[in-house]
Amino acid sequence: MTGTAAAVAIGGVAASAPEASSARDGGAIDAPTPPACDEVRTRSSRTAHFIDGDGTLFFTVRNRRFGEELWVSDGTSGSTGMVKDIGPGRADGFDAAGYDRSPMAAAGGLVLFAGDDGVRGRQLWASDGTEAGTALVKEIGSSAPPYYDEGPASLTGMGGAVYFSAEDEAHGHELWRSDGTEAGTALVKDLRPTEYDGYPRNLTAVGDRLFFTARDGVHGEELWVSDGTEAGTALAKDLRPGVSSSEVRGLTGVGGRAFFLFDDGVHGEELWTSDGTAAGTVLAKDIRPGRRYAEVRELTGLGNMLFFTADDGVHGRELWTSDGTEAGTVIVKESLPGRPSAFPDYLTAAGGHLFFTRWNRAHGYSLWKTDGTRVGTVRVKSFPRGPAATYPWDLVGVGGSLYFRVDDGVHGDELWRSDGTEAGTVLVRDIRRGSRAGYPRDLAAVGDRLYFTANDGIHGDELWTSDGTGAGTMMVDDIDAHVIFRVLRRTEPNTRKGTLRVGVRVGAAGTIEMTPVGRSLLRPATVTPGGPGESSLLLRPTREGRRTLRRTGRLVVTAEFTYSPCGGVGASRTRSYTLRLR
Repeated sequence: MTGTAAAVAIGGVAASAPEASSARDGGAIDAPTPPACDEVRTRSSRTAHFIDGDGTLFFTVRNRRFGEELWVSDGTSGSTGMVKDIGPGRADGFDAAGYDRSPMAAAGGLVLFAGDDGVRGRQLWASDGTEAGTALVKEIGSSAPPYYDEGPASLTGMGGAVYFSAEDEAHGHELWRSDGTEAGTALVKDLRPTEYDGYPRNLTAVGDRLFFTARDGVHGEELWVSDGTEAGTALAKDLRPGVSSSEVRGLTGVGGRAFFLFDDGVHGEELWTSDGTAAGTVLAKDIRPGRRYAEVRELTGLGNMLFFTADDGVHGRELWTSDGTEAGTVIVKESLPGRPSAFPDYLTAAGGHLFFTRWNRAHGYSLWKTDGTRVGTVRVKSFPRGPAATYPWDLVGVGGSLYFRVDDGVHGDELWRSDGTEAGTVLVRDIRRGSRAGYPRDLAAVGDRLYFTANDGIHGDELWTSDGTGAGTMMVDDIDAHVIFRVLRRTEPNTRKGTLRVGVRVGAAGTIEMTPVGRSLLRPATVTPGGPGESSLLLRPTREGRRTLRRTGRLVVTAEFTYSPCGGVGASRTRSYTLRLR
């Protein structure tokens, strides 16, 4: 930036503006030579729900103009855009209920999701990534209360179709299936054929079968299995006999079997497995004998092996593996001999290995990998300890490599990649140069590319992509190109002159014009900030306004502030104020 900055006091806080000749009406200071527009600071985009739609990224964006809607991207700016404005105006067309962790799923070349067009309520929609190919699939329930919030939820893809729970007036809240067409959308089974709901939850695809929990009014909430047909949908096992519920948690599919956590009242909450039959639904192992919980966590599949962390009461929290049998459920490696726990975390499969993180006094924060054997469990790389350093986290596997974020104490929280070797564990790109963090997050694999959200310090939080190289790691698009513009609440009144100084903050050089709204007795004002930062405009009454002030001591005015930046998209703000004169 060119020019120096002078402080302008607003409400006791110093705000800076470039030095130059004063602007009489605005009471501001103009920049003699505005800088180039390569540092235009734009607002952050609120992106979420990244999923792979047959090699194309589907995600959502929430902004002030359209609300939250479905977007699509192939990794280039020209092909990144909103699919369709489903919700009218600022209303959300993409309607992910707060409790729903899976409001969207891909199957058969389509992405199915919960949408709301403002007329039918929360219903099932499908999209092929085009506006013409984005439409309501079927109106399942009424949009009138109490059905409005009971649209499709827990969407799970399996075998070219999407399974979900939904409620209609005839059957209540039950299990449904859809191939993305109205004819192919139907109730799978009325699990509880009464006026009460079967309420299927925890939908998990395991090969060509769907495991879930539901209530049939006889057995409580128990483990169920379905092949997608009514006849093939049945109770897997009444784990807790009678009307009591089993409270199954952590359903995970590995090698054609379902693994889950369950407390049978004898062994505490332990690891169980099921092949979909009552006889094949059994305790894998009582890891911590007795009623104490083994605190099994992070169930993660790699090939036909399940990995997880647990505390057997002897070795502390360590990494375990299981093939579903008692003999095959064992500690992988006691990385910290004795009682202290290794606390392995962020278990993630990538490139034929399971990666995880851990900490100890000798090596600090470390990235590890395992092939399921003791000798094959090794430390990949250690990261320095210190007040800024962090665990590697947000791990995701993409095309045989592992991607993650970590603060190494030098570059801030940035994007890293690993091939499983220390030499091949490297910083991909310092997105926000220096020690300031780019904060990559929501890492998602789509085809052989990585997509994520990051902040380079200029464009705010935006959509990024990476092929694993520095040159191939770039912002896809500045989705919200509106330049930062805020009319601050801080004001500085001058009751001797009957004026009011208003602070503004902008993200780039440009022009801010203040104009009176309606019959407001204000003089127009202009300020031309020379770069990002704070400036101010002086609100001065007209001659008639001053006469009103002398007569009444106060004058209510409304002003419109219009910002035209040197790059990006500007905005307008309207505010009301009271000028006072003593």
